Amino acid sequence: MSPGFETLVKAGEGQEAVSLPVAGMLLAGPAGALCFAGLIAAVGAVAPLPDPVSALLGGATVAAGLLVGALASTPWVARPMATWAFVLLAGQGLSLIASLLVGVGVYLTLDPAPLSFGMTGALGYLAGQLAQVRVFSRVAKAADAEARARAEEVSASTGE
Repeated sequence: MSPGFETLVKAGEGQEAVSLPVAGMLLAGPAGALCFAGLIAAVGAVAPLPDPVSALLGGATVAAGLLVGALASTPWVARPMATWAFVLLAGQGLSLIASLLVGVGVYLTLDPAPLSFGMTGALGYLAGQLAQVRVFSRVAKAADAEARARAEEVSASTGE
């Protein structure tokens, strides 16, 4: 084992294992990307913006990539909070690669308008990642508050 991994395991030893909300993690990213794409498509239907259908395609490709990354991070598995950051980082990297691969496939197959497709894909990916981080931060904040309360309870019972 590498020294970095041993440090990570030691950091998680005193922590309770926590699983993330499955529905929240699986749906937050794709929902954020699709909401952003829908907003751009709605604006594109009214304003003289490039092809709203291409914007929806860009959002859908990113939503598929975000779903792949969320599934790969296996939010239903309980892990110490110290390891969740690394697992989610790996999932985000995988979702970026999956989004790019799906996007290239859709672009070469359907030939959408490049500006709408690319910009909605890029900004939709950002919106989806922010939505997933929001779900994770709620769980992390609750786990931190619980750990602090337990620590205060232990220190009060020992008289420190």
